[in-house]
Amino acid sequence: MTQPHDATPLRTALLEEISQERARQITQGNWTVDHDDAHTRGELARAGAAFATTGRTEDAAETRVMTDVLWPFNRESFKPHGYRHNLLRAQALLLAEMERIERLADTVQYFRVPGPQGAFLYYAADRDTLITLLATSGQPVVTEDITELPGTAVYPVNEAHTRSEPLRELFMDRAGTVDVLAAAPLLPDHTRE
Repeated sequence: MTQPHDATPLRTALLEEISQERARQITQGNWTVDHDDAHTRGELARAGAAFATTGRTEDAAETRVMTDVLWPFNRESFKPHGYRHNLLRAQALLLAEMERIERLADTVQYFRVPGPQGAFLYYAADRDTLITLLATSGQPVVTEDITELPGTAVYPVNEAHTRSEPLRELFMDRAGTVDVLAAAPLLPDHTRE
């Protein structure tokens, strides 16, 4: 019977390489936090996917098609290397995207807003921004009834209550599509009062 391989030293070494590649992207590539935060449509994740899928195949045409579909920037800026190096770059870009959505989640507050059709959960930069949004949408709201919620509050994401997630996680699931951080509905409040 073979003994299980202890992957911890290898994993530690690989995570260190990913961290070093991320640092290289920031210092040598000048891909700063401000630069990353400007990519609000999942571009960093798509760029990571393009690197991850490039070099797996000997078919240059297939690689070109995958890159054309995935690479979110101009074609000339895509400069793949060997497969392993591409995987390293891919993971560093995915790390950059995760850092971006974590930072974004730190800038919002979460609210429960009761209404005629039931309560809705919202995210907003702050309470005043939410109230302004609700007022311009014509939705009748009693501002005293708006409740601020912690991002760690867990809510069911469907009426059957088969899946629940913290509000912060739900926001981050949508963070790739946030253009201007103002206020928007997150999901109906499926909790039973």
